[in-house]
Amino acid sequence: MDKLHLAIELGRQRRYGEAIPLFLEILSRDGHNGEAQLYLGRSYHALGNFSLAIDCLQTFCRRHQDSAVGHFFLGRSYLSAGVYPSAADHLYRASLLNPSLKQARVLLAITWMHLRRYEQAQELLGRLVEEYPQDGDLYRGYLNTLLLNGIRHFKNEDYEYAVEIFEFLRFQNYDHILPHLYLGILYKNQGDISGALDAYETALTYSPRDELILYRTAILNIKHGKEKRAKELLDLLHRLYPDSSLLKDTEVEHSFSREYLRRGDYEKALSHAMSLLKRNTRDLTARLIVAESYRELGQFERAGNHYQRALEQSPQNTEIHGNLGITFFRQGELRQAEKVFSDILRKKPHLHTIRYYWLLSRNRDDVDQELYRSQLEEAFGHLGEDAVLWSCMGDSFTRQGEFARAEDSYRRALDSDSQAEPALRGLIDLSRHQEIEDLSDLLEVYLDLNPRDVRRHRYYIQILFQNEVYHEALKRIEQLLP
Repeated sequence: MDKLHLAIELGRQRRYGEAIPLFLEILSRDGHNGEAQLYLGRSYHALGNFSLAIDCLQTFCRRHQDSAVGHFFLGRSYLSAGVYPSAADHLYRASLLNPSLKQARVLLAITWMHLRRYEQAQELLGRLVEEYPQDGDLYRGYLNTLLLNGIRHFKNEDYEYAVEIFEFLRFQNYDHILPHLYLGILYKNQGDISGALDAYETALTYSPRDELILYRTAILNIKHGKEKRAKELLDLLHRLYPDSSLLKDTEVEHSFSREYLRRGDYEKALSHAMSLLKRNTRDLTARLIVAESYRELGQFERAGNHYQRALEQSPQNTEIHGNLGITFFRQGELRQAEKVFSDILRKKPHLHTIRYYWLLSRNRDDVDQELYRSQLEEAFGHLGEDAVLWSCMGDSFTRQGEFARAEDSYRRALDSDSQAEPALRGLIDLSRHQEIEDLSDLLEVYLDLNPRDVRRHRYYIQILFQNEVYHEALKRIEQLLP
């Protein structure tokens, strides 16, 4: 058996530590041995060294651009490293090159969920379920995606569609507490006490000792006239928590706060964690929950203050530094975000996610645009084609009045992701400087993704009137009305 096949066999036996030196030796003699390059990247991935895996697999994909397997493994490594836009790009290419590569499409759906593109993930998984009806794991993944999509519609106040999703999950005997909790909230808000009570009673079977569920179920029983059942639940609640004992158990208290965060009930998480901080200002876990809750509620200044306080307790904690930088970034304080990310990268330059955010934070008027574009070009070498970074490239060209090159960059972004919002915005705004032939199509796609962007909505309405498309213009006007 030659060394290559021996190394591959060691990898199949999961003896990656023994296989890697052999692959490296083979590549030292023949740097263009694609099979060794591919398996080396897979071995690094198996050991959790995603940075080296990405480097190897990028090299392989540059030389074998039509390799579905290569793009699949590269996308998988990006996904594991948390670089979701690049993961989506390569997994999408893999699925195009080989539509029968089921796992690539499954991971693409998972990546889209990370990118909060739940509708696309749901549609893709739905097609896969139709193609592979006997795959139980795949169907469970589809139901999980439906759950996330239902939660998203709930948060967007699309309550009618949210009810349809949660009811479908309940009809499918989906084994999870959240559909019942959300249905309880939705039916209660609609005044359907009977439906709300049924949902909460079911939720209680999943978590019969949950203080909040016990309380809400008891109240609903009272409103429904079931006083005996309500008394039973209230008695149980008093027996379980006679002196608010949960508040004395830090681990349990943190678990409750995290659960509220996981559900997306940020106000409840904030209230609970704040009560812990009032009792112990050194409770680092509670402070971080408070910070994250404020951030998700859009109260960025308060979130930043709490991350700063957390860093006073744990100044070397990279994760806290990173969360502070992301808070600045989401707040629009790009200079501060860049400074935080730069400080992290000086100590840990291998953190690809931080480097990615660092590049995004430099997408500003006050940076050297030529230097910035060279940094983006360098990033393409490490991260591969990325729609968001190509959009940043387009923004940079726009700032310098190079509109043709800006359009080319935005188009390259859309080649990678046809629904890349920064690229769509860039092209729409670029139309004020030069003609964009498919402007109406771009506006329609963008506004479907961002129906509350009033400024661009009005711009689209003006164009529709100019083109005498009055029916569509009136429909768009109705969407803007309160």
